[in-house]
Parts: sequence; structure tokens; C-alpha cells
Amino acid sequence: MKKYLALITLITFSMNAQLQTVAYVDGGQKLEGFFAKATIDNPKNIGVIVLPAWMGIDDHAKESAEALASLGYHAFVADIYGVGNKPTNTGEAGKLAGYFKNNYKDYQKEYN
Repeated sequence: MKKYLALITLITFSMNAQLQTVAYVDGGQKLEGFFAKATIDNPKNIGVIVLPAWMGIDDHAKESAEALASLGYHAFVADIYGVGNKPTNTGEAGKLAGYFKNNYKDYQKEYN
């Protein structure tokens, strides 16, 4: 059992090893995203911004960035809510995402 646990831990570590946490600020809001550097040649330095679903950054968003990196793209998972503001349930997510739906210019401003 310990061998399997160690193997699972090693696989998980190696999958996430290329993700780097990136702290940044927009306006006065502290944000924390993740960067995955292309793992194959990317002579034009092409990058992709990954915008997570309404619950914020999750494993799927991180795995998408890693998959893009394995295809030769630099990928950045953007923090859409800010440090300490990640929703804990769908009600909170609806409220936070609803703000941006109704104030889409604020959302666009964050990513221009």
C-alpha cells in the first residue's frame, strides 16, 4: 500500500511540477495565477490565457495549462476573483460570476 501511495504522490508531483505560482496585482486586488512553460520548442513564444470556470482556479484549469504546455504553448491560468475570494459553493460562485456578467466591462478590463 505504501508503494502505491508513493507512486501516486510521485505522479501527481511530476504532473504539477511545471506549474509555477505567479503573484500579481490588478488595481489594488492581489491575484495568484499559475504559469506553465512550453515543454517543447516554441520559437514564437506563443501563449494562451486560461480563464477558469465560475468556481475559480481548480485542477481542471491547471491540467489544461499543463496540456497546452505539452503541445508547445506557454499557458497562464488567470485568477478571476483574487486572493481570498474564491467561492466555496455554487451560491457564492453565482454571486461573484453574476457581478462580472452584469458588469462585463470590469471583467474585460482585467484581461486587456
